[in-house]
Amino acid sequence: MKSLGNLLWFVFGGCLSGLCWCLAGLLWCITIVGIPVGRQCFKFARVSFFRLASRLNTAAAPCRCWSISSG
Repeated sequence: MKSLGNLLWFVFGGCLSGLCWCLAGLLWCITIVGIPVGRQCFKFARVSFFRLASRLNTAAAPCRCWSISSG
């Protein structure tokens, strides 16, 4: 059932969404400062291509530099 769901997702929007995320990732990676954002765009693209077969790692520790810089 997951395979059928992935196929339907890919045909009806996953392909276009994934390509858009890849393009966004390439544009962000033009500058050195944008490389971390570009890498995250590529992760979104992977999830976007095959939604039902991928998992996001939500257990990662937050980056301390954001909490320090934001106040």
